[in-house]
Amino acid sequence: MNMTGLAPLCAAALLTFGASQAGALPLTAGDTIAMTATTVAETPELGGTVVNDGLIFADLDSADLFAAGYNVQNRVVVSALLETLIFAPRLRDPVNTLGTVGILYIDGFSISGYGDFAVDASYRTDGSGDVGPTSASRSADGDTLTFDFGFPLVNHYLAEEVHQTSYFLSLVTDATAFENTGIMTIFGRGSLDPTTRIEVQVGGIAVPVAAPAVPLPASAFLLIGALGGVAGMKRRKRLG
Repeated sequence: MNMTGLAPLCAAALLTFGASQAGALPLTAGDTIAMTATTVAETPELGGTVVNDGLIFADLDSADLFAAGYNVQNRVVVSALLETLIFAPRLRDPVNTLGTVGILYIDGFSISGYGDFAVDASYRTDGSGDVGPTSASRSADGDTLTFDFGFPLVNHYLAEEVHQTSYFLSLVTDATAFENTGIMTIFGRGSLDPTTRIEVQVGGIAVPVAAPAVPLPASAFLLIGALGGVAGMKRRKRLG
């Protein structure tokens, strides 16, 4: 899905992009940062209109008859102040029917597809969720963002035990368009075999893309042609 027709970010906002977010830090290629919590009250740039908000289930149990995993909430927001896109995925709706993993521990996840877009990263504590990532890193080519939980999300197989979800990430970008072409890799462990790392990839994740050029209306081409004709006539008059 593409979002077109969004107003471009003004030059002043670009110059102050990294500094405008309270508590957030720019996440640049090859870098690792400590993730910080914020709210819309603290960071008004995070307020806006939700333009994408689907759910994609990630099953982290290899057994066909069992399920242990989460829904990935694939949220994208247009910032009312910046008029650019905020990517806000989270892990929600924990499911665990014991199966082959026992207690499921989620240590983190990565998202590929960010290219060289600018990203300021934090997470929001004024929305749903229990745990936020403690650190974030970006690959050397800038394309993959990785978020680590210093204290893993716990998804127990007993109903009366702990079933944790993540807070919404707040990835403020300079993009004005997106597509659901990114890949999330969720990694964790199970209590029945804690030495084996569990990794599952989920496609269809929203990531920023370059906004397509806006075509000129037919009337604009007619005007350009008319102006060109007038200029040619004036030239010919001078030559004559």
